[in-house]
Amino acid sequence: MLKCASCEGTDFLHDEDDTVYCSICASRTYKATGELCLVKCPYCKKKTTEKAAYCKMCGNWIADRI
Repeated sequence: MLKCASCEGTDFLHDEDDTVYCSICASRTYKATGELCLVKCPYCKKKTTEKAAYCKMCGNWIADRI
């Protein structure tokens, strides 16, 4: 059974092919590994959600920069 790597929830997960999106905590988890989908923001250098349009930490637009 799939679960969110951030909040460990099993409800409110949405299939996105290679990942699942959790509506509870707004995180994505890789289906293959069960790990969070994180990348380093090119602006603040902190880890943020891989498929996000904006960095959760600094608020900069990152969709076209990753």
